[in-house]
Amino acid sequence: MAVREHERSSARQRRLARNLVVDIDEDEVLKIIAKLGGSKSQIRKAWGVALKRAASALRMKAMAEFKKQVAPRSQKMIKKRVLHNFIIRRNGDEFDEAKVWFGLNAIKVRDLRGRISGGRRGERHQLRDERGRFAPASRRRKAREIRFKPAGESLPVSTWSTDDAFINQFEAENRNGRISKRKTILIRQTSGRRRVREAEIDIYEAMLNRIEDFVFPDAEALILKNFEHELKFRVFKGLE
Repeated sequence: MAVREHERSSARQRRLARNLVVDIDEDEVLKIIAKLGGSKSQIRKAWGVALKRAASALRMKAMAEFKKQVAPRSQKMIKKRVLHNFIIRRNGDEFDEAKVWFGLNAIKVRDLRGRISGGRRGERHQLRDERGRFAPASRRRKAREIRFKPAGESLPVSTWSTDDAFINQFEAENRNGRISKRKTILIRQTSGRRRVREAEIDIYEAMLNRIEDFVFPDAEALILKNFEHELKFRVFKGLE
């Protein structure tokens, strides 16, 4: 199995398509059908079940990658807002390919593990003169950048000008009911009903690459294994 190279390159150029094509060896599918038999209805239903089960397994593997590469604060948030749909669609009655669709929405800074720094005072350890001494207070006050360094391995550092954004503190409650103070970044808006909006980090490109390279190589084997198991069961039980 392989994600087609031309499909892979075009997918990386057209991120909003949000789907990938999985090549499936049709000869292997036909070998399973020849060995087990089955009616057209049994084959079609077994294929649908195989795709559904493979999607579930791939989603779990993608979740593990997501936890490491993006480092969200809450797994519950991932299930509801990020990988809420991980669907493998069949290609009609053909067995040579399947399309995979999933959602990878941008995530608010407050929902990611990482470090927010900068702002009005700037980052003290980065503000030094040419001799390595700490910069005077007058220079620290002129720092014009806010930085967010995500804990996730695949996410780069993001920066905002203090003319356009500012750091805001808020109280958050954890699963044990403990209240703690946390930070987020708010961006000023020149138009619209709201004067500010919360900064978000785009995770789509980073995670799509990870899913392509580290999750999808197992897709074809999973689909064929589930298809053979389901078709064998339906033929043995006489289920249509």
